[in-house]
Amino acid sequence: MRVALLLICVLFGLRVMAQQPEHKRLIMQGEYAAATTQLEKALAAAPNDLGLLKDKLFLQFLQRDFAGAIELGKQLIERNDADFQVFQQLGLTYAAIADYKEAEKLYIKGIQRFPTSGVLYADYGAMLQAAGKKAEAIVQWEKGIATDPNYPGNYFFAVKHYALAEDWFPVMLYGELFLNLESFSQRTTEIKNLLYESCKRIFSLSDMLQAIPASRKPNAFEKAVLGNFNKFGSMIREGVTPEVLTAIRTRFLLSWMQSDLNKQFPFELFQHLNQLLREGHFDAYHQWLFGMVASPSAYQIWLNNHDTEVEKFKKYQRSNLFKIPAGQYYR
Repeated sequence: MRVALLLICVLFGLRVMAQQPEHKRLIMQGEYAAATTQLEKALAAAPNDLGLLKDKLFLQFLQRDFAGAIELGKQLIERNDADFQVFQQLGLTYAAIADYKEAEKLYIKGIQRFPTSGVLYADYGAMLQAAGKKAEAIVQWEKGIATDPNYPGNYFFAVKHYALAEDWFPVMLYGELFLNLESFSQRTTEIKNLLYESCKRIFSLSDMLQAIPASRKPNAFEKAVLGNFNKFGSMIREGVTPEVLTAIRTRFLLSWMQSDLNKQFPFELFQHLNQLLREGHFDAYHQWLFGMVASPSAYQIWLNNHDTEVEKFKKYQRSNLFKIPAGQYYR
């Protein structure tokens, strides 16, 4: 319960701070009645404070006072100073009572007002998926990736969608992007498993372009990437392991960076991987991506024998924030 509360607090933007208002501390502790009392005192002194009113909406949501939350949320979204979180909170409240019709109208309105909010696209897509509209959901997640490429939530949902559809190239692409944007969370293990599965599916094919389902045509970027990987398919003889992936992706990178494709399709992930390769972190990076999901016992042996490499890679991860420039959307 405490973990779930922490996650939902982050979702609603209620950050954990060393010094924070009393009502927020009480919310984090799950003491909702006491938090309500403290919050009402704060609102008495500042009745129009948007931050306090958002906290009230959040508390109503936690206490399952959905009618009260909806009434307050409707008022807040009409304010000139309303931010995307107001729309997010009200949308999730509608979703909690399965009022998908009102939720959809709200998300459309919110995205019109905040057209580059990855959070709203992610939540809108999740709501559409819950309503059984999977084809419409992935459209919103793709829009979120295109307009707000550094928000990881849309990649997370898209990876799971494409894995179910057995469309393995976007699973591989978006999975690795997600893991570099959100490297340490409860969601990373799930995506690492799907990323590894996508690599096994793609690299086991004699023609890797066959990884694209017959229901759609590969685009130019997919043809370029998979065609380049095809040149090194002979390296895979006895299965896809972290070591094999390191080797084939090293050859891929060297070939990509030396070709016109690097200029035709500038892609920050490949630049990031090239930097890891140049600085000697490529083995540790691939073990971090694939080691545990491929073989926990082998991964532990590798860690025991490469403690210096592991520490250097961890330091590099902490000091080099991965960011995707605008305009590198090839879907």
